[in-house]
Amino acid sequence: MKNLLVVSNLHVYFETPAGLVRANNGLNLHLEEGCNLGIMGESGCGKTVLVYTLLGLQQPGKIITGSILFNGRELVNLPEAELNHIRGRQIALIPQNQSTALNPLLKVGEQIGEVCVNLNRPDIRLEGARKLLSDLGLGDIHSVEHILKSYPHQLSGGMRQRVLTAMALLSEPDLLVADEPTTALDANTRTTTLNILKEASKRTSLLVISHDLPALKTLCPKLGVMYAGRIVEYGDTLSLMSNPLHPYSRLLMKCQQAGDYIDIPLTGFESRDLLGDNEGCSFAPFCPQATGICFKELPPEVCLDNSRVVCHLYTQSGMKLC
Repeated sequence: MKNLLVVSNLHVYFETPAGLVRANNGLNLHLEEGCNLGIMGESGCGKTVLVYTLLGLQQPGKIITGSILFNGRELVNLPEAELNHIRGRQIALIPQNQSTALNPLLKVGEQIGEVCVNLNRPDIRLEGARKLLSDLGLGDIHSVEHILKSYPHQLSGGMRQRVLTAMALLSEPDLLVADEPTTALDANTRTTTLNILKEASKRTSLLVISHDLPALKTLCPKLGVMYAGRIVEYGDTLSLMSNPLHPYSRLLMKCQQAGDYIDIPLTGFESRDLLGDNEGCSFAPFCPQATGICFKELPPEVCLDNSRVVCHLYTQSGMKLC
């Protein structure tokens, strides 16, 4: 099957008063056309930086090195005018922060109207937006018209999230990136949103960034685990959840047994661990299976059946490098 998205050795750094933050630090992933991929990991591991880098919106972060191929086209250093033809059309985003993603000075209908104009045939697109808003649980046509005439601050967080979801789906993109799509939603709306995304995935590929493990299980047959700017494990979702290979992935699954959402207290972990250039594995200080080499050398990627894992434990076992 053809690869829709291939990210290779991506390094995105931020200069801060405390030093250089390596938000994406040698990140690799691939997504095949017609497939859905979930990315999970704790807050601060670089997931959202990856999302905005795909869209060329990583400023003030800088792409130090790496490649992003989308439909065979290199996106790194692509001129802004060409990126604008990709954003919102071929790649659409459901942003995480619904409180700041909408323009507070424009009514919702005006903002959806701008999207429709950019996509051409605005009358047909606007009618599609009305149907999407209704399908997303915002009521009948009269309720939807009221929402279109409202300013963002007059809507609840869940309503704003559904407006953003509808705006992203309007273009019928090749790739829909959903950054925490179930945030701020009640149980019923969450179920409705997941059903809409699942239906949309019949026509587009999904890249879903989430702490919501049941949502990832519902939407994504493939799953990547992210830690400290790298994908440390990748494989079939059900297999990864039931039999995680990387020590960090095992910790995530233990947290799942206690509850559906990821909340990982790692004693001694602070943001400064992303500063500077670690010689070895970033997880080594917290790993119960770490050996001397883990602190000295970056682990390579190892292929195991349909899975990939970045860990010295498997190179020591004589497994095949990818």
